[in-house]
Amino acid sequence: MAAPSFQAVLYPNPPLGRWGQTILILAVALVSGVVGVGFALAGAWPVTGFLGLDVVLVWLALRACARSARRAEVITLDETGLRVRRLGFGRSSGEWRFEPYWVRVGVEEPRRPDSPLVLRSHGRSLAIGRFPDALRRRVSRPVALREIARCFLTNAGMTVRGELARVTGLSRADAGLGNRALVAEGVAALEGPGAYRLEGAFRPQA
Repeated sequence: MAAPSFQAVLYPNPPLGRWGQTILILAVALVSGVVGVGFALAGAWPVTGFLGLDVVLVWLALRACARSARRAEVITLDETGLRVRRLGFGRSSGEWRFEPYWVRVGVEEPRRPDSPLVLRSHGRSLAIGRFPDALRRRVSRPVALREIARCFLTNAGMTVRGELARVTGLSRADAGLGNRALVAEGVAALEGPGAYRLEGAFRPQA
């Protein structure tokens, strides 16, 4: 199988590393120990047990954060289609496939700063990009437009004026930017105003 033309791995911001967690636990334990000794010397020794419980609760919270950080969404564009694979989401884990020619990309309504992207096709919808900070850091807008255009042209072979925008939901200006990026890369050729053809060397093999 050929290498994917585009792949992105989305994941939440990582928590403290192993050393950071160790230092935090030791600091909490040290403070709790000093305070506990003071209460014990004052005769209030039962308080010491509750201070130890604080250390355990901090450790459990760090474990929960570490498990959450192992979640990921893998988005792949290749000649077989657009695939989204979720890892570490429990019962929501799985893999979904969309036909690039028909899929439309939008934003979940009502729009908020953390609203995920939504893929829609033939009555199905799937929210992706649940980690917007990672998405913005790893995938620039020009790259995203180019790869959307690449996936469409790889499957269609040719596109006419307005077709990419109509199918994907992009604006005509953004669709044009994606197609022209493919021309600059040598993957596509300009056939006429708004019309692009996939170069023969990049056509999928039967």
